[in-house]
Amino acid sequence: MNLPSKNLKIDGPQLSGLKEIFIVKGTVHYPEKSYLRKRFDSRMSAQNYVTELDRTYLNSIGGGETRQTKISFEQEEEYHLAREILNQVKSDRPISFVEAVSFYAQNYQVGGYKKMKLSEALEKYIDELSKRTVTKEYVKSTINRLRRFCDAWKGDKIYVSDFDHHDIKSWIRSEKGDKRTPWSFERGLRNKKGISQTERRNEWAALSGFFKFAYVDLEAIPTKIFEKVSPPPKDHPRPQAYTHEEARRIIESAAKYDELIKKSPARTGRKLPEGTVVVPYFALGLFSAIRPEEVRRLDWSDFAWNESGKVEVTINAKGKGGSTFRTITLPETCVEWIKPYRQDSGPVAPHYSIKNTQRVYAIAGYRGWRGVVTRNASSAWPELAELIGDPTAEDKGKPIHDGLRHTAVTFRLKVIEDDRKVGLWAGHSPQVQHSHYKALATEGQAQAFWKILPEGVDWRDVIKEKETREFLEKTF
Repeated sequence: MNLPSKNLKIDGPQLSGLKEIFIVKGTVHYPEKSYLRKRFDSRMSAQNYVTELDRTYLNSIGGGETRQTKISFEQEEEYHLAREILNQVKSDRPISFVEAVSFYAQNYQVGGYKKMKLSEALEKYIDELSKRTVTKEYVKSTINRLRRFCDAWKGDKIYVSDFDHHDIKSWIRSEKGDKRTPWSFERGLRNKKGISQTERRNEWAALSGFFKFAYVDLEAIPTKIFEKVSPPPKDHPRPQAYTHEEARRIIESAAKYDELIKKSPARTGRKLPEGTVVVPYFALGLFSAIRPEEVRRLDWSDFAWNESGKVEVTINAKGKGGSTFRTITLPETCVEWIKPYRQDSGPVAPHYSIKNTQRVYAIAGYRGWRGVVTRNASSAWPELAELIGDPTAEDKGKPIHDGLRHTAVTFRLKVIEDDRKVGLWAGHSPQVQHSHYKALATEGQAQAFWKILPEGVDWRDVIKEKETREFLEKTF
């Protein structure tokens, strides 16, 4: 009898990407002679497939369903040995094979999967995450989300394998009534309907990475539960940008804050970190569309100050060790704002902190949290408090997400009406430019925007670029 199992071989485990696979391969003669090669996620599923081929073959030659009742000598020996072991267990009644297997499945590894506490698995994932080439901000955010998840589910008492896809879905949707949901105590997000889809997608991404690691690397869960959890749909907000009045208010507020930093030691008794400045950070984002993380990676040695007055900068778009760079020419409006801070080398935005940028937005009249005023390096800061007033006032609006970059792209497109050129300058595709960046603006507003210069500087004396100057000289 030419059973398929006699000619098939199961190879594995083999690595395919980050997961292990098993391959069934060999020549089969039913229904016709052919070479077979199939891959499976586990040895058990591969073996089940071969067994099913044998059953199909036996049914075909027997004219109907066939049952095999004969067992081999080895199987019979194993049966008697197992029965002897069970008989040695002291019990009030005989123990069946089903009970024994059930006990084994609950207390030991089954199919190669380990019983591992959620907290233990999380610590292993955090160690792995710290070795990856990702930003510190991403690592910190992901760890915070996963620790919150672990605390809510009492990770030292629950196993990773206890979770199913329904638990993950209801967690992301904040539907678990008996659990602290992801955003239960987040500022301003007590109403779960007000949580953005982007925030939910970030939560999904953090949990997805962890459970995939638990399945592939730790072998702590028996199934790919995340395949049944779709990411929340994306938000598609209308592109927004600051008006020229708002842009002026922001950059001038940055200049006021830099002046305040110089005077801070006399009032607070303790200096902010030496070299703390914010104007270059805001100017490069607002007038040159350079991303915040790109500004933080810039060094003054990345700038080329040509004798003609043209200033070029090489931007590392992917972080340290990355390979994606772009070199752009800075608009002359931007050059005038960063020129007083120019150095031969050193970080362009030293000692960056969210608190410093939030203070600038608060000075410009945007809403922030009370801590931007009441806590400083050592004590309250009266001069700053006077500039800001009440940062939490309800009548104040919130800063636009990625608003500096959106604004630069929006007004640059008014001067250079070429999607491809502006896309190369900003570092994104024309499609992304229109779906995420370009907001509504008039030519008159664009003229006013590019004339935003430090006090005492006339645009006619500094704007030499042909396209920009011709645009500013037009009458609309």
